[in-house]
Amino acid sequence: MVKENKDTPQVQIYKIGPKKGRMKTVKQRGVELSVPDLDYTQAHHIIHFILQEHDVWGLAGINVNCKSNIILLPTKIGALLFETTRSIHDGKHDEKVTLELKKKMNDLIEKGAMKNFTQQQYKKKLEEIIDNERNLLKSGERILNKNTRESVFEPENKARILEDYARKERKKELKREKKIKDEERRKKIANDGYEYKLRNKIASHRSSRLSSLANKNKPKSRAKANNKNAERKEKQEKKSKIKFSPVKINKNIPGKTPKSVK
Repeated sequence: MVKENKDTPQVQIYKIGPKKGRMKTVKQRGVELSVPDLDYTQAHHIIHFILQEHDVWGLAGINVNCKSNIILLPTKIGALLFETTRSIHDGKHDEKVTLELKKKMNDLIEKGAMKNFTQQQYKKKLEEIIDNERNLLKSGERILNKNTRESVFEPENKARILEDYARKERKKELKREKKIKDEERRKKIANDGYEYKLRNKIASHRSSRLSSLANKNKPKSRAKANNKNAERKEKQEKKSKIKFSPVKINKNIPGKTPKSVK
């Protein structure tokens, strides 16, 4: 669990490890690992990744990327910022540590073969090796590289590391500012583009309406007007020539009195 210390601008990393809080995905040697999102820390394989093909993993039914084999360790800057005794994870690892763990894994296979270990027994013994190494890393007893805690806290080295820290923080701040400005510029371009399209659409609509009105109000040619008048006059003349014949009544129908025809 990661907790902010109210008295000092530092962060505490408890012995149980940073289990809560925001997580991030990091890629190590092509493998994605989920670790706490904490600056100036790095995910570390307790048993080195170089031993991923060791036979004991298959016998135990787990692999080098299992959660129990991952621990979060501080960098040089993190060692100064965090209240932790954990080993520093900056720089090339000492091969001696890997050889020591490899020997323990070889011994486990020999012992398991003699005692006919089940997969569960192999797993339990392998996790014991991992737990013992984790304790050394948490206490800072395990020195992974030349960057020991003692060397980091030497005044000259400390000043240089903190100067590097200030430079990195400033670089991150500039990157954040650039990201904000880029986002604002993208939004402005998008808005300007939308407004431009809208203005064009309105102008086009207005132009088409004006054109339609102009055509509607446009005076008709004299020839067309004369033709229309001639057609109208012809229709009226045809209507006036129609004659209606009177209705013929059969007077011989018995019981019926003929009505006068108007």
